[in-house]
Amino acid sequence: MRNNMTNLKMLKRRGRNQGHVLIEFVCFAFWLLLFMYITTDVTVLLLGASANDRACRDAARAAAHGSNPTEARNLAETSLKAHVGGGFFTSPPTLFGNITYNDYAGNPPAKQTPYVIVETRSTAKLPFAPLVYLNNGFTQAGSYTFSRTYAFPIVRFRYAT
Repeated sequence: MRNNMTNLKMLKRRGRNQGHVLIEFVCFAFWLLLFMYITTDVTVLLLGASANDRACRDAARAAAHGSNPTEARNLAETSLKAHVGGGFFTSPPTLFGNITYNDYAGNPPAKQTPYVIVETRSTAKLPFAPLVYLNNGFTQAGSYTFSRTYAFPIVRFRYAT
């Protein structure tokens, strides 16, 4: 009889412990899901910023090979076509504004280098709930616009004669 009572007490204790495990599992699953959403959003933001940075650097490098502003813009646009990507969450980078092409009219001042400045913009759509961090940079719910500017020295420079 005593042995049966001991077994019954152990079964009751085991049942109580299993209830606590279920509550802990539900809480853990909630936090794991929340962290997964945040991690996915941050990953999309990082990939979008990295893609825009690479595209802007390549576009500025290509524009530096132009011998005039029109050719520089055409070279930059052609370079950006290689970065269209196939992403659903990020838009292809585009040139923003005019390219600054400063060749000093063929007479650069002492210790100055002719340069070209290119700015690109790209937008990333967040797959899950939008991250709101002090309302910084989000243009609409769930999207973020990246902007990057690069300056390169002009390679094909013509001196005024």
